[in-house]
This record gives sequence, C-alpha cells and structure tokens, in this order.
Amino acid sequence: MPVANEYLLRLSTQLNEGIVHPQRWNEALGSVAELMDAETAVVTEDSPHGVGANDLCLPIETGDGDTMYLSLHRGPDHAFQPADVARAQRLLPYFRTALQLRHHVRSLQARHNQAACMLDSFDMPALLLDPNGQVLLSNVAGQAWVHSSASIVGPRRSQDADSVRFRQCLRAACGQGMAPQGAAMQLRATENRPAQYLVLSPVQTDAASLPNAGSALPATPMAMLVVRSTASYDNRAGRLFAELFDLTPAETRLLRRLVGGDSLADAARHLNVQMPTVRTHLQAIFRKTDTSRQSELLSLAATLVDTPYAE
Repeated sequence: MPVANEYLLRLSTQLNEGIVHPQRWNEALGSVAELMDAETAVVTEDSPHGVGANDLCLPIETGDGDTMYLSLHRGPDHAFQPADVARAQRLLPYFRTALQLRHHVRSLQARHNQAACMLDSFDMPALLLDPNGQVLLSNVAGQAWVHSSASIVGPRRSQDADSVRFRQCLRAACGQGMAPQGAAMQLRATENRPAQYLVLSPVQTDAASLPNAGSALPATPMAMLVVRSTASYDNRAGRLFAELFDLTPAETRLLRRLVGGDSLADAARHLNVQMPTVRTHLQAIFRKTDTSRQSELLSLAATLVDTPYAE
C-alpha cells in the first residue's frame, strides 16, 4: 500500500517539531512503527548487528559525512517484504531533512554556549550587538546594564547626542558602509546615569562556518560592546600603558584627558597648554602606538586605562 501524502505531511511536521520537543520525535517514530506494522522504530547512529528477516535497517545519509539508521523490528514469523522496504524508503527524505536541521540547531546552540561562556568571563557588561543596536547575546552583567538607567541600548535608550554618537560608532564597528573598525566613546554623567566608557570591537562572522546554512543564513554584521566604569582610576594601568609605548609624561596626561572624553580643545584648556602643543603630543602618541585616528587610539587605551583623571 503506498504511503499517503497526508501521512507524509504529518510525519514531516512531527519530525521537525521533534528537533526541540523530544515527545514529538517519539510520536513520529510511533506513527512510523504503526505504518510499517512493526513493534519498534528507532533512529540510531550505529547499524544494528545480527539483522534478520524480522528487522529492517535503512541508512540515512545526513549530508555532513555522517550516517544514521532507521531501524524497524517486527515480531516472529512476520518478515519484511520488498514492498515494505519500498514503503520505508519513502520516509527517508523526511528523516534526512529533520536530522540535518537537528544537527544545525545543535551546532548553533554549541556556538551560542561558547560565546556566552566567553562573555561571562568578563566581570563588566559585555554584549554582542547588531548594527541596529539589537542585543544578540550578553553576559549577566550586560543584561542588568541593558535594563538599567545607565544603558544606552535596549528599552531605556534615549535619543540624545550621546545616543547619536553611539549609533555612529556601532555602525563603524559593524562595517556599515566601510571596513569594520573599533570605536570608543565616553558617556558623560547625567542625572540618570553615571559616566561610562564604551568600547566597540568588530566581530567577524563567516557564513561558510555555519553548517548546512547555505544562503538562508547570511553572515550578520555584529560588534562586541564592553562597558567600563569611570568611577575610579587605576594608576598602575596608566603607568603600564605609558611604559608599553614609551609615552612621555606630557603624552600620558593628554591620553588620560582624551580617554575621559575631552576634545583636543578641552584637553588643552585643562592641561594649560596651547593647541599646537596638544597636536604635537597626539601625533607622537599615534606614531608610538601605530594608530592614525583617535577612535583607534582610544580603543587601544581602553584595554588598560579605565578612567582619565589622575593628575
């Protein structure tokens, strides 16, 4: 008896839902056993040994180099016939599709867990964002930050000048209209939030690394955001940065002002020096750190410098 299309549609639905709901997968196998007049129907990774006339084992090539097996068993004196084999083979494409999807979902879950573990290694808010500021993944501190008054992303985000600057930095880090580049910015303290330092780094994604994704899952531009507090300054970090790049005391003082969000003019005023002197110091810092823009310099400095003002 041929397999009805209505049954195949129902089987396909059960198998696909069974990717995340084991009960539905078991229901699908139960319906296959009933259809094939078998006592049991299972999908295994290994081919059963000692298969007899009452057993039917069909390979399912999953397309990723692995082979699974649909195994059916009947009671004594109830052997499988060629017509039974043909009927069972009609079911294999539906199992193959479901197994491929299950493999892909598990691969994505593993990558998600790896990324989550990486973010949780930070003791400060760390988030993965898409170009629109949508949070794709965050650590525990990041989740709390997003829902706090200090956040510049998520449901509490405002539309002030800092938000506009942040969206520009985020698009740059995600490579929107340009090559991806790191960016950093200082959020001044307001009535509703403390001063913060935001560091955005590009995260490269490769569609080819997504198994069985094909063109249905293109690479998604994203950036990693790390939020650093400016509540205190670690003098050792500042000295280490200066020593690593052989900065002079004057260059170090300028860098601290820039990390704190000062413009060159603000830094010149606070340090009581003229603009030509500030520009000379900045060019020297660029040369020593192998950077060419203030955004690059601040991203580099943020790895060691938490906050600016240590006179």
